[in-house]
This record gives sequence, structure tokens and C-alpha cells, in this order.
Amino acid sequence: MKKLVLWLAFTLVSSALSVGQNTGSAAGLRIPVVLKNSVDARGPLGATVLLECREDVRVGDNVVIPKKARLTGRVIKAVPWTDDRRESVLSVVVERADWKDGSLELKAFIADGLQVMRNEWTRRWSAARPHMYVPSIDKSVSLRRVEDPEIVSEVVSDKHNLKMDPESKFVLGDTLNR
Repeated sequence: MKKLVLWLAFTLVSSALSVGQNTGSAAGLRIPVVLKNSVDARGPLGATVLLECREDVRVGDNVVIPKKARLTGRVIKAVPWTDDRRESVLSVVVERADWKDGSLELKAFIADGLQVMRNEWTRRWSAARPHMYVPSIDKSVSLRRVEDPEIVSEVVSDKHNLKMDPESKFVLGDTLNR
């Protein structure tokens, strides 16, 4: 399965972890995450975005966000695809990371290379399961940078309504990769 990577650009809002470590600047930090709920361009603004950190995130020798940390955010722009507007747009901001011994406030945006999973209804010729959902990577999506500092970037599809299903993978970061 070919992979695309989704990067989320973020700015550190709080530099102190609840365990008392000071992370200072977060420049260059990368946080690999996986989406845990569906996010849809037809959904409401403010809809919750749930993610999980896929590996320990370190600054030097210090773990600043541990593997399995829960990250939360919200949809800040959602434009559905229509006959009149043949483009679906979705933007999210990730605002918090929580784990057993701490938490961290963030301001994270989608930055580069999406791996958007879609569960598609398909027919399988099997007596046990004649119909089923099959996950696949949505290759119709792209990413564009916007100058609005409150949005930073948009995920776009000109083929259909944009939907990111669970298991879509992302990496949080502080710059958009080109």
C-alpha cells in the first residue's frame, strides 16, 4: 500500500509540561499521530478531532510527548463539494496532547503529504461476507497553504466530499514541507 504522510504544523502555546519539564522552543519538533475518529467536510465547524501519538516524541534526551498520548483538536473550516463548487475543503487545528503523567497545549495545523484513509463500501464474492467496508488511501486529496494564520493550510479534494476516516496518519510539525 502506497503511503502519503500528513504533516500538521504546530506552534507551542505552553512550554511547560505538567510534570515540570520546560521544553522551551518547539522549532523542528515532529509528532507522528493517527486519526481516531472520522472528520468530514460536510460536518459542523468545531467538530472534535481525536488523534493518538504513534511514538515517543523527544527533544534531546527528554520525552516531551509519549507514545499513545491522546491529542484533541477541532474542525476550523469545512466546505462540502457541490455541483456549483467542485472542491471540498477541510482544515483542522490540534490544540492539546494529554497522557497519564502530563499534558501539553498546542496549536497544530495540517502541513504536508496526506495519508487519508477512506472506508469504501464494496461487494466481495463471499458467502460469509458478501458486502463489507474496505479501507483504502484516498489519492484524490491534496494540500494547499493559505496565508491566514488561523488556518495555515487546507486539505482539498476536487473529486468528492472530503472525508478522513480513522487510521489516517499524520505528523505534527512546525513548518510546511515543500
